Amino acid sequence: MVNGKIKAPRLWTVLPDNTSRAEVLAKSSEISSLLASLLLNRSIDTPAKVQDFLYPNINNLHDAFLMKDMRKAVNRIKQAIEKKENILVWGDYDVDGTSSTSLLVKFIRLLDGNCSYHIPSRIGEGYGLNKVIVEEYKNNGIALIITVDTGVGSIDEIQYAQDIGIDVIITDHHVAGDELPNAYCIVNPKQIDCPYPHDYLAGVGVAFKLIWALAETINPEKRKSEEFLEFFDNALGLVAIATIVDVVPMLDENRIFVKFGLMTLNKTTNPGLRALLEICNIDQAEIDPTHIGFRLGPRMNAGGRLGKEELGVQLLLSDSYSDALKIVEVMETENKHRQEIEKIIVKDAMKRVETEVDLEESAIIVLASREWHAGVIGIVATRLTEEFWRPTILISIDGDTGRGSARSIPEFNVYEGLKKCDDLLITFGGHNYAAGLEIMVSNIDTLRRRINTLAWQSLNTEKLHPKLFIERVVTLYELTLSNVREIEKLEPFGEGNRPPIFISESVTVIGKPKIIGRDENHITFYVKDSTDPAPRGIRAIAFNSMHIYEQLINKNNEFKIAYSPRVNTYYGDPLVELVIKDFHFQN
Repeated sequence: MVNGKIKAPRLWTVLPDNTSRAEVLAKSSEISSLLASLLLNRSIDTPAKVQDFLYPNINNLHDAFLMKDMRKAVNRIKQAIEKKENILVWGDYDVDGTSSTSLLVKFIRLLDGNCSYHIPSRIGEGYGLNKVIVEEYKNNGIALIITVDTGVGSIDEIQYAQDIGIDVIITDHHVAGDELPNAYCIVNPKQIDCPYPHDYLAGVGVAFKLIWALAETINPEKRKSEEFLEFFDNALGLVAIATIVDVVPMLDENRIFVKFGLMTLNKTTNPGLRALLEICNIDQAEIDPTHIGFRLGPRMNAGGRLGKEELGVQLLLSDSYSDALKIVEVMETENKHRQEIEKIIVKDAMKRVETEVDLEESAIIVLASREWHAGVIGIVATRLTEEFWRPTILISIDGDTGRGSARSIPEFNVYEGLKKCDDLLITFGGHNYAAGLEIMVSNIDTLRRRINTLAWQSLNTEKLHPKLFIERVVTLYELTLSNVREIEKLEPFGEGNRPPIFISESVTVIGKPKIIGRDENHITFYVKDSTDPAPRGIRAIAFNSMHIYEQLINKNNEFKIAYSPRVNTYYGDPLVELVIKDFHFQN
């Protein structure tokens, strides 16, 4: 309940029926009509596209040299290696940035280059390059800086580096502003004039393409050596991790990276990744995107959020398993600390939304506090965005300035919104769904008013309702083990390829629902509809759903459920299980 009102329920939007087209595609592709229907909803509408989507092929990666300035970047790096120049890789403090940094540093060292790295302090330096630090590296003999997952917004800093004699190669995946940095070259598929066919790579994807391009120019015998083959096996696993955690669309090359990266993680020899998998209690043979997003990712990010930014790179570059275990133990401690801080900020922010924000008037939630940790507010902004289905900007104030994190919904491009407020900001950067900013405290109220005015130009009350996009209505009888196994061929799931959501109608509960979870906030139960011959029904689980427990135990209640089916092997034999997304009760 917010502002005395119960929040609006999510709107269920059922995608248009495509049964006749699905039957044709199913026959020509030798798949079920159910899977064909799901593929059509993802614009996979020919047998060739079906083959490429369901069976990703590493050979279908695009030519790295299609990316603008790639050859120029490769030639400059090779020159630096040959001349024994000192190279610095400048990364970011999140999983994408630290993964990109470690990969490029390790590969340049494999090529016998003199390479070090810099991960900026989130609190002390902020995002991107810093003139003072750049000058220090110049004094220490750095001749070439290569940015990864950053740089496209550092206009003045990169000009300064060039002015004092340091060449800068930018590799980035963030949206560029109207003005581009005057760098030696820019490798970024989001450049307007870049012909690369896939512009949704994570920063690690761009860095990997640079590494791939470099590899294509070296001696073939060296490229096929055991050392290099092991590097690329481990690299694909790391690319998969960062691609998943950075929540880029799980399509095209990203799908290939994740599919093959998960396979290589099963046998990774990287001491850091092995230690991380151990502390997360993940069986290497069973690792999936959920493990990465909810267990590996938060631990890898923890150091960067709480002032130990170099932990991630130290872990991934470690050659010793025992040393790596010590690092992940620190990460585990930092992650627990982060969780404690997060709980406090979430509670405070939720209370402030209820007492200070009129959700009838506010299209965007903008809140600021001197008590909030700048490294954690991004996670909290995500929580608020999901809870209230409003773009959210949270700002941590320190002195006269504040550092902010913005998160958004599909209906509003928060980067473009901030761009129209850039006269109020010290700096900002990001993309459609997430952005970071720095602002003078005196401008926060003006930002709140202006960005709300801008938002209402494209948003309305209906768009500010959370939505569930339903693939189709099915009966529970259709959810056979073989059908659900076939749906799993759509994996890996992620942004742009979410797990399919179905509706089943006239459902009833069999037996008594069971409350589970450490905090006793999840419910498991069995459901049945009139088409389901199984006397026991199908097991379902509803996370964070104690608010509907009383309705579930009412035996007279028939209801509709929206859910994603999956195969659960936790109890031994594989069984179909429904992960509930929402309920519509009829009584």
